[in-house]
Amino acid sequence: MNETILSQRRALRRAVARAVLVVASVAFASPFAVSAQATAKAAAQSKEKFPSFLVVPLVNYGAPMEAAVGGSLLIPTKPWRCEDGICGAPGIEVQALAGLGGWRIAGGPAAVVPGFGLDALATVTRTRSTPRRASADSTYVGAEASFAFPVSMVHKSVVSLRPSLGFGTRVQGAGNASNRTVYMWSIGAAFLLPNF
Repeated sequence: MNETILSQRRALRRAVARAVLVVASVAFASPFAVSAQATAKAAAQSKEKFPSFLVVPLVNYGAPMEAAVGGSLLIPTKPWRCEDGICGAPGIEVQALAGLGGWRIAGGPAAVVPGFGLDALATVTRTRSTPRRASADSTYVGAEASFAFPVSMVHKSVVSLRPSLGFGTRVQGAGNASNRTVYMWSIGAAFLLPNF
């Protein structure tokens, strides 16, 4: 039975890795077209009322959670401003992810710009029995920074590539000394939904 579970996990890891590679290849194939579309959309929206929050579904692959899905809630803390066709506001981000290697909640300051993003998050990560490069069944507290940039527009939804890098220190759970503080990384896709 363990072999069946392991083979299913490997298949899911390969599928997520392929999806991330497809998103990454699109990133390098169409950034200028997306930039022009995003600028035109932002200029058109400058006369509209802006949302009080944004919901952003996420798909990630990285360590220690491996393949993960979840979402972010972006809440502007100041009024929206538009300059040079780009609109945005400073805000806070609350994020939740669940993956093969565990789950994570995070929160912190963020730049709220449709399609783009920059954040610095405090994280709490709980690993499962088989995390990537971390102790099993442990809790890590740490920090992460990420930058998102648009790579495509699909049916009025902006798809962004979102690499992140951070660290976590084990505060609960057993494990060897080499896994006490671990580097956390991920590459993923963020989907800004239309009519947010």
